[in-house]
Amino acid sequence: PTSLQRWNITNVPASDIPKGILFYSVSSGYRVTPQKRYIAPKQNVTLSDMDLFVGVIDAGNISQSVTWSVSPYESEFIDYDSYTGEITGIKHSDDNITVSCSRNISGSSSYASYIVHVTEIANGTYLLKNRQKLCYARVKNDTLFDNQNAVQSQINASDYESWVFELDSLSGYYTIKSKASGDNESYYLQVRNNSTAENAVVVLKSYSYKPTNNPGAMWRIERIQENAYKIIPQTSPHGSTEYVLATESDGETLLQGRYIGGNNSYMDEWFIDDVVVSLCAIPASGWHRHELSFSNLKYYFYDKHIRNVWVSADSGRTVNEAVNMIERANIFVIRTHGNRVTNASNEVQATYVVLNTSGTVKLYSNSVPGITGSNVLPSNDDNDYFSKVDLALFVGCFTAAGAENGNTNNLPAKLVEQGATTAIGFSKDITCPQGNNWMEYFFQAFLNGSSVEGSMDYAREAINSQTLENPGQSNYEAYALDSIKCFGDISLTMEDIRR
Repeated sequence: PTSLQRWNITNVPASDIPKGILFYSVSSGYRVTPQKRYIAPKQNVTLSDMDLFVGVIDAGNISQSVTWSVSPYESEFIDYDSYTGEITGIKHSDDNITVSCSRNISGSSSYASYIVHVTEIANGTYLLKNRQKLCYARVKNDTLFDNQNAVQSQINASDYESWVFELDSLSGYYTIKSKASGDNESYYLQVRNNSTAENAVVVLKSYSYKPTNNPGAMWRIERIQENAYKIIPQTSPHGSTEYVLATESDGETLLQGRYIGGNNSYMDEWFIDDVVVSLCAIPASGWHRHELSFSNLKYYFYDKHIRNVWVSADSGRTVNEAVNMIERANIFVIRTHGNRVTNASNEVQATYVVLNTSGTVKLYSNSVPGITGSNVLPSNDDNDYFSKVDLALFVGCFTAAGAENGNTNNLPAKLVEQGATTAIGFSKDITCPQGNNWMEYFFQAFLNGSSVEGSMDYAREAINSQTLENPGQSNYEAYALDSIKCFGDISLTMEDIRR
């Protein structure tokens, strides 16, 4: 026999066997006194996810049957399963939450517990916008390789400026991975060489596993105010000096810089948001003021701490650029001219929006004779091409033409067919004031908690009250209200988008 087949047997007195509810480590098998654990909002974790399991020892019998609870009871920050001990983060809490298990042992109640903290942000994909320069963190030159620099630039809505945050439940730190990573190799934001030096450069480091043992690749998130955060590497010193993700004062490179609060400079703070808003229009021409409401809309979103608002009023946008703006946005709005294509029987075959001031570049809802595929909303067999889009507004004449007769050959209907949750358009012609007024009223309600249906009702009532005060507007305003058509989920709310 080998040494692995020989066993030493020791007689252990019964008095030395621990009794009660005990915690053990999944990874080591040893009994442990649990340190604090961490959970992100919207995250569901099991005991084993937190490297824990429970053993109940009672008069020589061993089991794992306990009843779970949390304190404070009915916590608004965490939900739990009393049978399995699984917990789900609801929202961030400044206070720790106690997770307890209990069992009647030998006629008396026995308890054990550990502490959990709900962190600042949910696991997910985010954009990082520097609070000072209002530019976005991205992979330099959109090219991934080991030790490539991370920089900041203007947004162009690509995976190279999207970052996947994932919490490590044992440490409370997140890994931050480039969304442009491949299937077999992932690139993570990391302080180069895990340096503890001030102004060490932050790079993209390649791993085939989650780098939780590399302090330069682990980041703690701390809210400063509104939606602004410090992003703190594990390589930061403890105490009065703190290093954070920052940007060069006169350049674009990201680095591990000293955090200096209250100096009216925010090179070391970031807006973190998973909601991307794209407001697209053609520039003003004559009395047409398509982009007029965008300045107001932008600040409506800012007021709700949604900072990733991309406003574009270009005179020469291509179809590919427009499609890119749609597919990467949670909320997409286009204000421009629209129209429909009809057959000899005046049946709507397709609708389109104009993408340039001369009217020569158009995006069509679907293919029709004479219209090539490159000018049409793209689609795929899985019907999920626009699955990221939660809400799209095609604010222009005839963008939803034919909808009043059940016809789905129009832009909002086709977008929903390809995975968008909700899309809205107009079945008739409208004027710029109609479109702008309705759009502002709609978002006033939607951003304050109303559903799509409720927001449409609010906008309708607000405009109706205006027309009562100004009877001369009544005909054309009522005409516009009658032509609004919605496809998809009319119960959608802003809270649904942010989940």
